[in-house]
Amino acid sequence: MDIGTRNSAGVKFGVGLGMMNSGVLPEVTLYADAVDTAELAESLRFHSVWTVEHHFTGHSPVPNGLTFLSHLAGRTKNLMLGTAVLVLPWHDPVRVAEEIAMLDLLSGGRTLIGLGRGTSPQEYAGFGIPMSESRERFTEAVQIVRLGLSGERFSFDGAFRQVRDLQIRPLAQNRPETRMYGAASSETSAAALARLGLGMMVSPGLDLAKEKALLDYHAALCEARRIQVPKPMSHLYISVAETRDDAMARAEHHVPLMMERLDKHYGISNHSLKGVKGYEDHARKSWNNDSERAQAERGFIDKQLIGTPGECIDRIKEIVSTLGIEHFVVEFGYGAMRREDTQANIRLFAQEIMPAFDEMTSKRPVLRAAK
Repeated sequence: MDIGTRNSAGVKFGVGLGMMNSGVLPEVTLYADAVDTAELAESLRFHSVWTVEHHFTGHSPVPNGLTFLSHLAGRTKNLMLGTAVLVLPWHDPVRVAEEIAMLDLLSGGRTLIGLGRGTSPQEYAGFGIPMSESRERFTEAVQIVRLGLSGERFSFDGAFRQVRDLQIRPLAQNRPETRMYGAASSETSAAALARLGLGMMVSPGLDLAKEKALLDYHAALCEARRIQVPKPMSHLYISVAETRDDAMARAEHHVPLMMERLDKHYGISNHSLKGVKGYEDHARKSWNNDSERAQAERGFIDKQLIGTPGECIDRIKEIVSTLGIEHFVVEFGYGAMRREDTQANIRLFAQEIMPAFDEMTSKRPVLRAAK
């Protein structure tokens, strides 16, 4: 496969499989629905599908996104397969490089790797890893994963992991180390991604000028260091319906349910990140009372894709024009949304919104394994 051809210019849309579990569905049903949704995404000509990683609380119970994507690799032929995100501090980076390489080989080079350091104290405690070490562990692990995926023998002398003259096998097919991303919402995190050669995944707010400044800052740092990174991506939630009232009603029902589970998972209302090194920005979030929670819910809804197909098209075009985003990862199912509602959301998006960007999107070629 020619990855340059595969990622040719145009607007691409991916389906996020957040697999958020409000407790309504058994997990076996949750997984079956996610597989069905991935297959639907391919039939509707979406560009990519993305998994999460979470542990221990039942919120999005996907402990190994690469394992899940390996299953989806066998159920699909054209979808790019992404992690959003794989939390490096919880894993041996050598093992991670092996698993990415194997997925890349089995899928014919369809991998897109989003990386992160995690923000849940419960998950860090479950793995027995000090959360205060997350930034250093993440930085070190990214370097090891990149070296491992290069196909060359390598050594690395780190604070947490030492590597002596290893080569990762099997060899990856299409250089997944060049298609790695991280999330950033501040200049500090954007600078860290630039140093590591990671592209940016952003969740655009209402102030697109602020987002543009952040992306420009990251791009300038990469250019100054002569580092090539993949183009930035956007991650958004959607509720699209024939009327704005119907779209908003769906969002206003399911977003509070989702955020209730997020609070239990991350301990936001319990101030679980207070005083934790490296999480000062996250610690400032506060859901102390019903008013603050309602404000957080409204702020979240306002920045997502909520409305009629025409309204969603206008919002996407604004983001494309202002930020230069060419790849949108869209979450269609959240809260207690059942498969039927999630897939109705996806079908309407594919039928009414994606065609508006056909003239901006090159026809996707069939993937071929690299020779």
